[in-house]
Amino acid sequence: MDRIVQVMIAVIGVALILLLLTGCGSQPTTISMPVEKLVPVPVARRPPVELLTRVPPPAPIFIAPCNPKLEPDCRATSALTKEGEDELRRWVDETNQRLDAWKAWGVEDTQ
Repeated sequence: MDRIVQVMIAVIGVALILLLLTGCGSQPTTISMPVEKLVPVPVARRPPVELLTRVPPPAPIFIAPCNPKLEPDCRATSALTKEGEDELRRWVDETNQRLDAWKAWGVEDTQ
């Protein structure tokens, strides 16, 4: 049994020495060189000047609403004059057109 123990100790010793020599045998080679990686970079687009200008709101001209019982031919649709209603509609249309222009500008580059 002493002989078996001695052989086992010798085998373990040789294995340990081989493991130590393997770890110290060579240094890892480090290669350091720059590598260029191309990645997309977002670029802020500038909107056209006509989209940045302010749409001036109309100056409302208010009138008192009419009473259809007293004035049967009264067809008031709001408390604005006819010109005021036309100006308000023009302003709403222009604002909607501006909104559509912004939407179109926002999707130009994505297609």
